[in-house]
Amino acid sequence: MKITTFLLLILVPFSVAIAAPEGFVSSADPQNIIKNILDFVATLFLFGAVIFFVYSGYLYLSSGGDSKKQEAAKQNFLWGCVGVAVGLLAYVFPEIVKSFLESGF
Repeated sequence: MKITTFLLLILVPFSVAIAAPEGFVSSADPQNIIKNILDFVATLFLFGAVIFFVYSGYLYLSSGGDSKKQEAAKQNFLWGCVGVAVGLLAYVFPEIVKSFLESGF
């Protein structure tokens, strides 16, 4: 119950801040629409990563010296780092493909 309340207190201000970015779809160009969607998803992803890291820190600090709980918190943190790396790669990957296609290999 405490964690749910904590997450809601964090998520509500962030969701209000990013709910409707100005100029979300500024033209009918498909490339522009995809870029805007990727920007929006990346913003959501980064906020989620911050929340995940805060939760991992909470688990670590509340472990009370229990090595199993500390190890679980470390694993959560590790998988959070992996998730951020995959998210950043997914955000950059279209630009890499675009540069390869424009250069003609």
